[in-house]
Amino acid sequence: MAGIRDRFAAVQASIVRPFEPARERVRGALEGMSARDRALLYLMVIFFTLVGLGLGTMAVRGHLNRLEETLDTRRGQLAMVREMALEYEDGTEQLAEVESKLRTHEGTTLSAFLEKSADKVQIRDSLKQVKERSSTTLESLEEKQFTAQLRPVTLEQLVGFLYEVETSGYPLLIKTLTAKTITISGVKNLDVTLDISAYKLLEEEAAE
Repeated sequence: MAGIRDRFAAVQASIVRPFEPARERVRGALEGMSARDRALLYLMVIFFTLVGLGLGTMAVRGHLNRLEETLDTRRGQLAMVREMALEYEDGTEQLAEVESKLRTHEGTTLSAFLEKSADKVQIRDSLKQVKERSSTTLESLEEKQFTAQLRPVTLEQLVGFLYEVETSGYPLLIKTLTAKTITISGVKNLDVTLDISAYKLLEEEAAE
């Protein structure tokens, strides 16, 4: 044990030795000062030590706050990425569902479909015409604009027809519906005009 203490003392002395002259000068300066000056010096040392500690604490807190802000930003970005991934997954599922519906009815024209729907509600004779007005293509999706006329129909028959059309899954969208009252043989009915968009999935061209 004595040997260990001796070695420790030797190491300590070697560390302190370079600072010994400075310590002596400080001690000499302090001895040459009055008690009042030494008290002021001690107060200044304590003051600047506290100021240094305060500034260091503020710097550390500022750094921690910046790290917290960065962490919050990263958390927000991660949440956004997860939300986008969920939206992409939902969009992919919806796209697959839409494509399935498009392919299910791809062999049926809108005119034939409307005639079948009119038959179900027993107003086949009231479906006067289904006329194509225009056609547009966006990538692999074709949209055709049609005008269909129902004349004469009762309100109940019209509601039944629209229910059949909307719940069938056929890829269409009724954009406008215009109805006016007509009187035939003293009976009031409706003259209805529908503007309809029908959609078709085009086969992609085989790569050359």
